[in-house]
Amino acid sequence: MNALNIILPIILIISLILDYLWSLQQRNSLDIVRKMGIGYNLANTFDSFSYYKDFETPDEQIEFNGNIAPNKDMIKRIKKYGFKTICFPVTWMYFIDDEGNIKSEWMIRVKEVVDLIIKEKLYCILNVHNDGFYTSWLIRGMEVIDKYINLWTQIANEFKDYNEFLIFESDG
Repeated sequence: MNALNIILPIILIISLILDYLWSLQQRNSLDIVRKMGIGYNLANTFDSFSYYKDFETPDEQIEFNGNIAPNKDMIKRIKKYGFKTICFPVTWMYFIDDEGNIKSEWMIRVKEVVDLIIKEKLYCILNVHNDGFYTSWLIRGMEVIDKYINLWTQIANEFKDYNEFLIFESDG
């Protein structure tokens, strides 16, 4: 028997299996997007930034625009009004070092809000926001790729045991 007669059917079977798995994954992604429904944006809390001021504490950044930190009652009200998804934009630049290591007090605060959202069975879109805005560090592109990878590695490790209710997004 020719080796080609054995290899071709195996390649075909593997190809069909991979195609089937890909279609399942695509279907699951679309199902999640459909379930996400209408969303609410927690803007101007954890994503506040300033051209003239560096924030020293998480509360200083969170309250910079006159907002309060998201809390349990706020998240419950958002759900009550029919929202199924909350976008949680976070500006990390004030609480990371030159290598992208996140200060623990900031990660703890971010995780608290993610947990509040997911506990209410709402989807949470957690992102890097404003870190690439105008004069921020991400606009330097490949020069800061290691810092960027380190930042996202820490975020991913912190939330590695979460399910499809947590979605990551990298914004500018």
